[in-house]
Amino acid sequence: MKKPNIFYFITLICYSVCAQSSWEEFTKIADSLDKKLQFEQALSYRAKAIESAKKERENTQKMLLGLQMFTQAEADFSKSKKANSEAYLLMQEAVTVLQIANASPERISKAYWDLNLAAFNYMRNQEDTERYLNKSIDYHLKSSEIDTLLLLNTMHGSSYMGILSGNYQKAITTLEQAIALFDQYQIKEEQDYNLVGYLYSNLALIYSIGFLDIPQKEKLYLNKAENAFSSISEPDLEYFIGTYTSLAKNERRYRNYKSAEGYLNKALQIYNNNKTEFHSGTMHYIGFKTELTIFGDLIIIYRDTGEQAKMLDVFNKVESIAKNNLLDQTEKNQYTEILRSLGRYYLNWEYDFDKVKSIIDKALKVKIDKTAIHTGGTRASLYLDLAKAHFLNKDYNQALKIINEIEETDSLEPYQIELKVESLLALDKIEEAIGTVNQLLKAISNENSKLHFPKSSTADFTSGYVITDAEGLANLAKAFRNYYGKYSIEEEKLYWMALRQFESNIGNIPLNKDLKQVVDKITSGLMTVGMYRNFSLEENNRLLNFMEVVASQEFINTFLLKREIAGSTELYKLIEEEQYVRSYLTFLKKEFLKSKDSDIKQQIFEKEVELKKINEKLLHQHKLSSLLTTPDIDVSVLPQKNIIKFRAIGDKLFKVIINNNKVSYQVIKDYLTLKQEIEYYLSLVNSLDVSINTIKEKGEALYAKLFEDDFNTTNPTVIISDDILHYLPFELLVNNSQYLIENHTISYVSSLYFLSISKTESNIPQNRKAVFFAPKYSGERTESQLAVRGETYALSGAEEEIKEIAKFIPGKLYLGDVASKTNFKALENDISILHLAMHSNLNNEDPELSNLIFSNFEEDYEMYISELYGLNFNADLAVLSACNTGVGGFKDGVNLVSMRQAFTTAGISSTVASLWNAPDQSTKEIMIAFYKNLQKGQDKAIALQQAKLNYLKNTKEEKLTHPFYWAGFVLSGDEKPVELDKSSSERNYKTILSAVLLSAGIILFLRMRRKKRVN
Repeated sequence: MKKPNIFYFITLICYSVCAQSSWEEFTKIADSLDKKLQFEQALSYRAKAIESAKKERENTQKMLLGLQMFTQAEADFSKSKKANSEAYLLMQEAVTVLQIANASPERISKAYWDLNLAAFNYMRNQEDTERYLNKSIDYHLKSSEIDTLLLLNTMHGSSYMGILSGNYQKAITTLEQAIALFDQYQIKEEQDYNLVGYLYSNLALIYSIGFLDIPQKEKLYLNKAENAFSSISEPDLEYFIGTYTSLAKNERRYRNYKSAEGYLNKALQIYNNNKTEFHSGTMHYIGFKTELTIFGDLIIIYRDTGEQAKMLDVFNKVESIAKNNLLDQTEKNQYTEILRSLGRYYLNWEYDFDKVKSIIDKALKVKIDKTAIHTGGTRASLYLDLAKAHFLNKDYNQALKIINEIEETDSLEPYQIELKVESLLALDKIEEAIGTVNQLLKAISNENSKLHFPKSSTADFTSGYVITDAEGLANLAKAFRNYYGKYSIEEEKLYWMALRQFESNIGNIPLNKDLKQVVDKITSGLMTVGMYRNFSLEENNRLLNFMEVVASQEFINTFLLKREIAGSTELYKLIEEEQYVRSYLTFLKKEFLKSKDSDIKQQIFEKEVELKKINEKLLHQHKLSSLLTTPDIDVSVLPQKNIIKFRAIGDKLFKVIINNNKVSYQVIKDYLTLKQEIEYYLSLVNSLDVSINTIKEKGEALYAKLFEDDFNTTNPTVIISDDILHYLPFELLVNNSQYLIENHTISYVSSLYFLSISKTESNIPQNRKAVFFAPKYSGERTESQLAVRGETYALSGAEEEIKEIAKFIPGKLYLGDVASKTNFKALENDISILHLAMHSNLNNEDPELSNLIFSNFEEDYEMYISELYGLNFNADLAVLSACNTGVGGFKDGVNLVSMRQAFTTAGISSTVASLWNAPDQSTKEIMIAFYKNLQKGQDKAIALQQAKLNYLKNTKEEKLTHPFYWAGFVLSGDEKPVELDKSSSERNYKTILSAVLLSAGIILFLRMRRKKRVN
């Protein structure tokens, strides 16, 4: 009996093992076929697996049934290639069956991953996509073995859906976790770096213009994505090219057209090198789309830069594609957009009505599908361009007719309504034009539906969330000025609303040339209004704060970019956080306008609280941190100074004069001619061959053009320069045959911010330590060569200068080889005065390559402006006793880049710097006198003024009184006195003197006492 029992048992085990082996083997084959998208073949093996598992546990059979259902659903989707509700429901039921069967977490995670793909690719259900992705991650994390690459892919997909749903914070967190996980993943193949490229691309997307719109962060992550894709031999070509086109768009926003063109050429090179692949296999559908995207972006660049020949050359390539190929709907829409871009060249850059009309007519013949992507070339937008062409052609009736026809089928956008108002004004339909302005205000924000322009107060205007609408409002203000031929309340109110619209949306948007022109329109318009009537204190504060906010935002963008390049992270992350919260707050406010959802309202409140906390933190971490937050200028509390702020706009030079808390506005016309005169005057000052009398004559003539009675005051004068005026030492100008310096104390600031904080900051600095640098150089100057601090020969005056100053100002001296760049960068931030007596080089081609020259015994001895942005001092004064440290080149025609600005950015509240080559010996004399005056307790402006006057008084040789020798150094920033410790020698002297006096007193007392006793 035992043998048959044993035989039966063995037979049963063998049968079970064979059965198990069969259904598992069939399942493996089916899984493999699924991955290859061979669903029909996979289904036959799914059926075999079910048949082989009839005697298995119930859960096993249910699991196999669920897998069969899932594969069937995939097969159905594969056949239909579109939304299929029956297949979608079957797939969802299959996942439920797998869960009931207690399938492995790996199985369920994979099922949810595929289900998310169906939800996204076929059903276009964003909510389901995000939910299934998150479930896929949850189940994967429960797996016995984590497939890191699968998990990363899932996290990539989840973050993308988070972006689309507006859950930015969660998407950012997911992506950062995924990148950290990738870095920890030990077994990486080359192709895996595509995945990290995807992750960085998604991070860049979050910060792009369509979402949070923080361009600096977008560029940061695009660069990281580009690094990932370029590091492998077979990158994902679609993503790789997309990274370059996105980088090009980012650069174009800053109007960095050369960089943008370079990125597009890289994208085009990748495309051309892989053209066959882009038009075959799984990528066949994106070939022409990719090419049209690149060509379209190149046409915009060449259009905006006026490079007509290049633009037309690229357009001919587009025409070849359109003519020789059957385009799908998306490609047709792209082609239409390109035609519109071309038409806009002849509309806005080189006006030609016939060409505009011909191009638009051609575009209108292309069938446009609004449901497809790339719908920028819709018929409404094309017709609007045609209307504008008629308007510029002075056919106002036809322009108005086209706009009214558009309005019959589409709601007009604000920029379209603007053209309608201008057309009505041109046709002298003033009442209808004013009524249409109300339509425009409602289009900007529905909250303006109850406004009655121009009767309603501008305080009741609610700004929208499109910054370019500010330009439309400013354009209409000018249109009303042209209509009436003089000031009108309509003009003024439109300018104030334009100001609010721009100010509300400045956020993190780069102030490119176009936006700066909008700022110029608004500020020049309001300053012109301010010359017509006296503004109230509140109105003056609003206008001045607007100017400061724009300058502040430009400073922040510069600060972020430079600190990132220079590697300084102390404030970088905090300011990044501030920008992120501000952008997210803007997003929430936009969403609230759409839905009025109470949950969103609560989120807005919480983000506003968070933003306030960040700003408070900023104020405690940086001496000049108020520059990094929204300025708050109040004319009524500004110091009692004669403040003159210049603003060059087009061919006009505006002046804002603030004296005794009163504000007035003036304008100087024909500024371009005046600018040439200033340049000529500066050339005279820098030439020792020109007589002092000639310089005085020209200085008096220049004074008469710049000023009326602006110096009829005893208050110290503070100049806020602009454009070429940054190069002009105003104290050198002449009034009543005397230099201004002889009767007026003049200093400079870059913005009103420095004056507004002077009332609140303590006069006593925390640090009283001074450091002095006077490097040693290997070069020698010729006997006939004037010693100026701009060439690398030895400067005897520089070393004598700081040795003499150190006799009465305590501090640490860095002389000769010790005055190195290494020692400078190693300085701690507990310094009150930083004095650099050395050579400097000015690079006119690229001002950021201008540099200070430390001791050249080191290989790296030049400190470039770009490096200075990475430093963080807490000093009260930097004395840049070198040449050309106060001026630099004009970046993009606007930003003055200089050593002075770089030191200010590094946290130093005031600087003394030179406007031209500083003569060695006269600089020494002026600097020594300056420090002696500081030691007496004089404020910095008076100390420098008196040092120069002292030089003029004591210089016997007339030729050395030429302005070249003494007028170059100017003070910028905080004027307050610097409290200094007495030098050790002076302290010792006073101690000895006190002891002597005390001894003498004691002796005298004893003698008198003895004399009394004798008597």
